[in-house]
Amino acid sequence: MQRKPASASTWRLALAVLLLSAPAPSCRCSATQKQPPPGLSDEPIPPETPMTAVEDDARKELRSFLDDPKLDVSADEAQRLAPAARQALEATFAELDPRLRSRIDASRPVTCARNGCFKDVVYADWATYYLVNQAVLFGRQQSPFARYPGAQYRSGRSPEDGGRFVVTWALMFPLRGGAK
Repeated sequence: MQRKPASASTWRLALAVLLLSAPAPSCRCSATQKQPPPGLSDEPIPPETPMTAVEDDARKELRSFLDDPKLDVSADEAQRLAPAARQALEATFAELDPRLRSRIDASRPVTCARNGCFKDVVYADWATYYLVNQAVLFGRQQSPFARYPGAQYRSGRSPEDGGRFVVTWALMFPLRGGAK
C-alpha cells in the first residue's frame, strides 16, 4: 500500500504544532532591546528613543502652562485642590517599589502654581524612566498620580549633567470654563 504525499496544509499544520510546542525563549528581546536592571522587571525594555530639543521645549512649555493666567481656573478650587495634588505627587514616587525608587531622584519638592502642581524627577537612565512610567501609569495597583481626579501630564525629558535627565509630572486643577 502506497502512502499519499502530505498536502501543503498538512505540512503547515504540523509546522505550527511544532513551533507552538517549542519552549519559549528566555528573553523575547530584539537586538536593540535591553534587559531591565536585575529584580525590577521580567519584561525587556524597548529601545531608547533619542532625547530631542522638542522634548526639552515641551517640558518648558508645560511648566509655563501651569502658571498661564489665560486658563480660567478658580482660585478657590486651586486652593482647595492643591493639597490633594501635592500629596498625590509626593506619594506617587514614595510608594514605588524600593528597588525602583532608589534609582531615581525625587527629592525636588512639589511646586503648586496657578493651574496645577508639578514635581520634577531625575532619572539616570532610559530603563529606569521606562519602568517608572510603567509603574506610575499602568501598575497593578493604581498610583496616586493615576487616581487624581483632574488632568494628569508627564513632560518629555530635559537633559541634565552627567547624562541624566529630568521629567516633570503635573496634576492640573479643573477649569471653570474654556481658555480665555
